[in-house]
Amino acid sequence: MGQLKKLPPIAGRGGSAIARAFAWIKAALLRIAEGLKRFIAALSRFRVHAIAAGLVVLSFFAGYLIGLDKPSEVMDLPTPLEAQLDPLATAVSPQADTQSTESEATGSSAQIALPTSDTVAVTPLDGAVVSGPDWVRDPLSGDWVYSYDVLMESKTSGIVRAAMAGVVRSVISDGHTWDVRVDHGNGRVITYSELEEADVGPGIAVSRGQRIGLASNGYEGFRVRLRATLSGEPCSVLDFLE
Repeated sequence: MGQLKKLPPIAGRGGSAIARAFAWIKAALLRIAEGLKRFIAALSRFRVHAIAAGLVVLSFFAGYLIGLDKPSEVMDLPTPLEAQLDPLATAVSPQADTQSTESEATGSSAQIALPTSDTVAVTPLDGAVVSGPDWVRDPLSGDWVYSYDVLMESKTSGIVRAAMAGVVRSVISDGHTWDVRVDHGNGRVITYSELEEADVGPGIAVSRGQRIGLASNGYEGFRVRLRATLSGEPCSVLDFLE
């Protein structure tokens, strides 16, 4: 057998260099892998926050869409402000005095005693009465009930005016049309319904004949529905106009 040939010292140094190079490459790969793990972990945490923020935004947007289908009411006047009585009297008659009556025991809003000269009402819409009051069939029960609603129609103008001086109690929207409820004093309250636009807000004092909104415009003309109560009991708005 032949004898093993002894490698020169430089060969050993070459092997150590290769080993060190592999060790350095391995360490570099480990550092890169660790950096990727940290990056992925940070990205995951950011993704969780982004998903949470997205859910919050979506829930807020969904709540807003649902709220559009529900009637919204703006109420900001439990009782008439005394400061509004003077402008109301001035709009009706410079020499007329106004006074407020006490609220009912049920906590209803106080009534405004209007001057006698303002008891004559103006027509809310330049047009004619096309329906009501009359007997109608209840869509839920099918029973015949008496409805005091009055529907007026105009072919020329959709301007809706306050029949008498008063104070706006509420402005309500169902997302499509507006209802403006005005307290005309002495227990007289008129709701001007199905308006396309509302030009007044709660707490605003209006004079007789002042524009309060715009009637809905249909293929048959401008229409406004009028609902009235007298001392809390339903009645026909025609009782005030006569």
